[in-house]
Amino acid sequence: MCVCVCVCVVCPDVQAADTDQSGFLTQAQVKSVLKELSYRTLGLSTLQLVTLLSEAPLTPDGRVQYVKFVPVAAAMVLSMYDVDTMKLKLQVRSCSNSNSNYDGTHISLHA
Repeated sequence: MCVCVCVCVVCPDVQAADTDQSGFLTQAQVKSVLKELSYRTLGLSTLQLVTLLSEAPLTPDGRVQYVKFVPVAAAMVLSMYDVDTMKLKLQVRSCSNSNSNYDGTHISLHA
């Protein structure tokens, strides 16, 4: 998964939430969109969602300019998947190394 794919997944839902086409969303709207995307597509934990939301740049009146936020969020989602993939690879290696009947077969996982 690349940042471009993440942007393509996130951006349409964010734009759809912008009913007045101002380019801005409230924090509540951003949270709602990210929660829905997480349930439907991204599969993020609550901690990951909170982390994403904490990075949303706010205007002085507390709104999020999503054109600036979506690329940041997409890069963060990508890095979250990379971390999870690395954890899974380490778990597989750990289990493989502790198995005395391990036949040397390696499992390769790609994000």
